[in-house]
Amino acid sequence: MLRPVHRPRQHSIPTQPHRTTNFRAKNPEGDVCPATGRGNTQCRHDRKCPNCTGKYAENWYFYDKEVKGKCKTQIAVPGVQGKPAGGRDHTTCTSCYEHVKNDANNAPLAFVMLRMQNRTGECIVFRKGKTHCSDLDSDSLWTSPLTNNTMCTKVDLDVQTFATGELPEGSPEETYFAPYKLNSVNGINLSKCAIKKESICRQQGNHSNATTTCVVNKIVKCVEFCKRTEFNKATDCSSEPCHSKYAKLICKKTAMMQ
Repeated sequence: MLRPVHRPRQHSIPTQPHRTTNFRAKNPEGDVCPATGRGNTQCRHDRKCPNCTGKYAENWYFYDKEVKGKCKTQIAVPGVQGKPAGGRDHTTCTSCYEHVKNDANNAPLAFVMLRMQNRTGECIVFRKGKTHCSDLDSDSLWTSPLTNNTMCTKVDLDVQTFATGELPEGSPEETYFAPYKLNSVNGINLSKCAIKKESICRQQGNHSNATTTCVVNKIVKCVEFCKRTEFNKATDCSSEPCHSKYAKLICKKTAMMQ
């Protein structure tokens, strides 16, 4: 009697690795991928539709960490993400939201231009702080220290003391800030001011004695006004004074010294 031969079940091996990234992005161009039918709100950057273009970065890590909620508008730049025709990542933003969207701290954002030829850059949270220099005549992300034609950008969240107790008694300023002085050590408050400073420099001529001309642009914005603890820590912070007519006074020291 012949016995049946039991053969192991064979499984087909996929030629391409399974993709686990659940990346979805808006597609402002309105194109639809013929292979998948995806378009508008569900345009995916997958192998079936390599030309499908979305609003945000193709790379899921940069989308989640550096683009989502920060980058308001964005373009494709040749060479980015290894795409000769143009790719997107956290360095190809063209504008930023005023604050990080859906952020509990309502963190303010600054646009830092990185690619001078395409005029794209990164959206940086002020509190993290960053200084970056770009070559005015190049699209490279990094600049040689020997480069003479540069734009350097600094963003930071500056914390300074504000001597509320020294305001003239009976003055409108003293009356307004009096509630904030209560329970603040020695009548000293702390101001938090966001600053963005751009220094654009270009060498005049190529000879050894050539001079360099620089133009400086500075933006200072009041973020919070806080009470000061015994250990010089900020507490009971409020953004309300930053929307008052005294906002410039609060950030006066930052504007002068930074």
